[in-house]
Amino acid sequence: MRAAGKIWSLGQGVLFLLLLDNSALKAQSQTAKTILATDIFDRLESEDGAIYIGDQIKLERNETVQFDEPARVYIRDLDMSEFSTIDSQGYDLEVYIEDQIKSDKGFFDVSPNESIYDTSGQDGESGENGEKAMDGLKGSAGAHGSDASAGTDGVSGADISIIAPRLQGDLVLITRGGNGGRGGNGGDGGKGGVGLSGMDARVLYHFKGMDGLPIDTLLGIGSAIGIPYVGQVLAILSLFNGLTIGDGFDGFDGGAGGNAGLGGDGGNGGNAGKIELIYAFREANGKTYVNTKGGRGGVGGRAGVPGVGGTGGVGGKAGDIWARDGKPGNAGATGEQARAGLAGKAGKSGSVKVYETGDEQWLRCYVRYRQTLDLGMEQGLAYELLKSCLNQ
Repeated sequence: MRAAGKIWSLGQGVLFLLLLDNSALKAQSQTAKTILATDIFDRLESEDGAIYIGDQIKLERNETVQFDEPARVYIRDLDMSEFSTIDSQGYDLEVYIEDQIKSDKGFFDVSPNESIYDTSGQDGESGENGEKAMDGLKGSAGAHGSDASAGTDGVSGADISIIAPRLQGDLVLITRGGNGGRGGNGGDGGKGGVGLSGMDARVLYHFKGMDGLPIDTLLGIGSAIGIPYVGQVLAILSLFNGLTIGDGFDGFDGGAGGNAGLGGDGGNGGNAGKIELIYAFREANGKTYVNTKGGRGGVGGRAGVPGVGGTGGVGGKAGDIWARDGKPGNAGATGEQARAGLAGKAGKSGSVKVYETGDEQWLRCYVRYRQTLDLGMEQGLAYELLKSCLNQ
């Protein structure tokens, strides 16, 4: 296309709309009706993709025409009532208007459907607790908590370009990036197992029927303990028979707690798409509102909680004489901490270009030229028709 007219700066005829008014959104949601594009347009295939052709298209209040693929759309006249919408569900859209767009706050929205939603990462699983010690061992360690997965990145907004010789009324153009998903929460570490208790002091002597022992045996015992008389040996053995002696055995250590799982990182926000609007003439008081905000970065997930070490086993009881209780086992070490997930980065805002050419006939002829090419006309013949149109 030839360069003509002027390019509007952002302050001339173009307003940025970051957040739609709540009352407007509420009104838009009431009695909404969705129409598939194939219900009101003729659909053709070209080498470049899908082509949709319509004549005079009028959308009533809260009606939405929905496209489900990238498309090039040709319309002779487009009349959009308040809060009516042409929605591409996140696919690129090229719109060619032969005559004019009449819009009372009609919407063109090429944002992905999930632009205001996020897909969170999965939480990590908590580690299993260690088991209590068996067979004189210390408690087993708790399992480590698993790391959480990151949130998914937001989908980028699509691009939209609109060419129309004339504009009337207010028009809203939206291409937003999807929000990044929240990171999952890290799994908690398992608790360490409890240590086995220490054994009590052992029985020193436990004879049964000492009176029936042979004299030689009693003399041998007396000789071993330095007592020469059998009667004294029997008296001493009776005194100590069944008593415990010595220290109680120490308790065994508890198992270590499991490490905490890492929190998942938040997903990055999707970038907004591009908006390009070209027209020749606009009636007074009409404005174009645009929303090209990138998606919000997802929040990082929290880290898991480290597992607590298992309790040490209780010390064994001391003997009846000359002894102390066994020491309790040491508690297991607490599991290691983990970092929380990092927040995702916000998506970049999209670009906006608005051109006012001042030449209605040239734009009208160009739209016809593009349509004849998409309908399969040979380029040379289409170009001759373009020149003929411009000379009218």
